[in-house]
Amino acid sequence: MEKIGIIIQARCNSKRFPNKILKKITNFETILEFQINRLLKSFQKKNIIVATTKNSKKIFKIVKRKGLTLFIGSENNVIKRYLDASKKFNLEIVVRLTSDCPLVDPRVIKKMLSHFKKNGFHYLSNTMPLSKSRWPDGSDIEIFTVKGLKKVNDLAIKKLDRENVTNLFWKEKKLFKSKNFYKKKNLSMFRYSLDYKNDLNLLKGVVNKLNKDKAYGTADQICKIISKSSKFMKIMKKNKFLYSLKRPDLYE
Repeated sequence: MEKIGIIIQARCNSKRFPNKILKKITNFETILEFQINRLLKSFQKKNIIVATTKNSKKIFKIVKRKGLTLFIGSENNVIKRYLDASKKFNLEIVVRLTSDCPLVDPRVIKKMLSHFKKNGFHYLSNTMPLSKSRWPDGSDIEIFTVKGLKKVNDLAIKKLDRENVTNLFWKEKKLFKSKNFYKKKNLSMFRYSLDYKNDLNLLKGVVNKLNKDKAYGTADQICKIISKSSKFMKIMKKNKFLYSLKRPDLYE
């Protein structure tokens, strides 16, 4: 059986919003803790790894308190961080999550893993490339083989490709068997990732409403909450536009 690891990419030194994943999303949980707790409803602790850098001591404490595996690796060469973590824990398949997407759905991870293994893909994502995505920004899940990542590592000459890990999986179509995970209802116009300070207000509001309604928090439920709030819609549209200016490469 292939060894699978869910790796959460986490760090504190975001230039747009420093220490964003250490901000409280509920009265009792930081963004990172909330994401971990959500994952633990569907996955065992032994399958979850938090990959960070040496200047992230507050992250170390959270990971230790939650009883998860910590990996400390390269800060700027994120491909190397993933490869080194994969080697240390003998992984063959990696589920890549980022800590600025705390509302990612563990049930969707399970569906995507099944689809990935059944079809022998090198890479599967629900939000990349953006031109094919029907999922909201903030629901991001990427799955890839470690063998495939080694090939990406050999090809990644540009700094941007090394920092963003998976770009070449979907850009080099002839080299990799890559697929976008389809969603029947198109929700790609929605966004609930954490990049800017006011994104936190949106996330807090969404989580508060989900808790009140005792709702699980599917992409459809989250987008419905956002669509009913003019405040959330304004934040979402503005920040989606700002991010598109910062990362035009993703919108090609």
